Amino acid sequence: MGTWNVQGLGDKDNYKVVEAWTKKVGKHAKILALEEMKAGEENVSRNIANLFPEARCIVDYTVSDRGGAALIVYKTHKILESGIKGDGTAAWATIEIEDGQLGVMSVHGPQNDREKANFFNWLRAFEHEGQWILLGDWTMVTELEDSVGPTPMIHGHLARKWRGISQAWDLVDAFQVAGKREGPFFTRQALVRTSKGDPMDQSRLDRVYININTH
Repeated sequence: MGTWNVQGLGDKDNYKVVEAWTKKVGKHAKILALEEMKAGEENVSRNIANLFPEARCIVDYTVSDRGGAALIVYKTHKILESGIKGDGTAAWATIEIEDGQLGVMSVHGPQNDREKANFFNWLRAFEHEGQWILLGDWTMVTELEDSVGPTPMIHGHLARKWRGISQAWDLVDAFQVAGKREGPFFTRQALVRTSKGDPMDQSRLDRVYININTH
């Protein structure tokens, strides 16, 4: 399983990078989440179909510059049910596995606080049972250690709302479960750098949450 904000599939250079990544990751990961595809709805659908000819693609596309979220499930897995939020922020599916079913959701979080609050309200009301994995670019941080710089991306009231959701879903950070969360782990760096050459702003916006075997 893998996730990546591809920042546009319409750009030829980006497309080639994503194509190389899918060939490498596809050997191991049979469920992939992509965010920020851009390129226009028809082009996105065509590009994803070309990249993943042996997979079923669930795309929540938006015509804005944000590009939407996509969930790619290889045909080795049977999809029981699937859907999208409809505004480019989430695509999901329940998949048949050996001991039952697994829910997976690709997330491309909204940018402004009002849309984030609406997204969290939707997520709180989303009907879910059993095992779930939520992964993608959340466009926000919830812990102080996940952001450094003069303008840290801390959203206090939204962080509290998220904690309520994570408790309702019984979600935990996959990196914590795997024992790999030691110190900061940033997935976004600002282009502006300090006099020492370090990124001015760093944040951890891409995260994977699970409620599988957490107890």
